[in-house]
Amino acid sequence: MTTRRFSLTLLILIFSGCATYAGLNYDQLFGQPEVRERTVPPSSPEADVFLTQVKPIIDNRCVVCHACYDAPCQLKLSSVDGIDRGASKELVYQGTRLTASQPTRLFEDAQTTAEWRELGFFPVLNEREQSLAGNLDAGLVARSLRKKLVIHYLKRIN
Repeated sequence: MTTRRFSLTLLILIFSGCATYAGLNYDQLFGQPEVRERTVPPSSPEADVFLTQVKPIIDNRCVVCHACYDAPCQLKLSSVDGIDRGASKELVYQGTRLTASQPTRLFEDAQTTAEWRELGFFPVLNEREQSLAGNLDAGLVARSLRKKLVIHYLKRIN
């Protein structure tokens, strides 16, 4: 059993090292980031895939913390526009602040993805080359879900 744990730990460390190295070379691997407008008409095939396959996962796993305007990093995953806007490094919850911070508002403070980037929001979806590898490796949401799956697996074998 100890050998199995050691092997699994070694495999995870190697995988993490490769992922870290690849992360440092995103520009070489997937091209320069380019702001993309991702909203599609509600009756399109892409919207159907989002509503039937992606949204249920987000609703079950992510929305509990990322559904309102004071969500961590101001990432609002309960709406397509919130996902497109991305997240902010500005801390909403900061115990040393004496006054409340002013969270940004969808549809009021900016209208396009490019305007949100100018306000300091960063993408949580891949804005580089649109490929399966790029979406899985350069997208923050995909990397977070993958990390969560690895942690879940490790808890099960221990």
